[in-house]
Amino acid sequence: MLMDRDKIKWLIKKSLRELVRRDAGLIHRKVKEECINHRLACYLERFLNVGSSTLYSVDLEYNKNCNDPKKIIIDENKNVKAIRPDIIIHERENNNNNLIAFEIKKNYTNRHDLEKIKGLLRSPYKYKYGCLISYLPTKSYIKVKLLSNQDQNGEEFRVDKNE
Repeated sequence: MLMDRDKIKWLIKKSLRELVRRDAGLIHRKVKEECINHRLACYLERFLNVGSSTLYSVDLEYNKNCNDPKKIIIDENKNVKAIRPDIIIHERENNNNNLIAFEIKKNYTNRHDLEKIKGLLRSPYKYKYGCLISYLPTKSYIKVKLLSNQDQNGEEFRVDKNE
């Protein structure tokens, strides 16, 4: 299934709305971020596979690039850091078919999260999209920033928790 920006936004919004509908209590409790992310990954996988025979897998805390550790360059001296994205949608056995990498925080994402996503949009990973999500337990919305390897400035949108 071809996944253009509109389909990616639909997938993210639909999955976040389902998370809010079924698991809002997790966002408001002091559970670990990974617990909430697991539920989101379940919904991403469910809606990703609607009407298609997709090759994509949805994985949490996936720290490998085929058999090598996942790492990004962190400064102008080409120093590298091992990374572990919160959620990824990818084809496990094909490094040329990485769809979306997510960095997610209960509160606000930060510069480090953005740099990690930008690193995953570049070679050798070449994710088509990167997504920053802030669950924001005290707000009435979830904040989302969607970037692509074509537009690393990205666009921001919100998912209302009261829909």
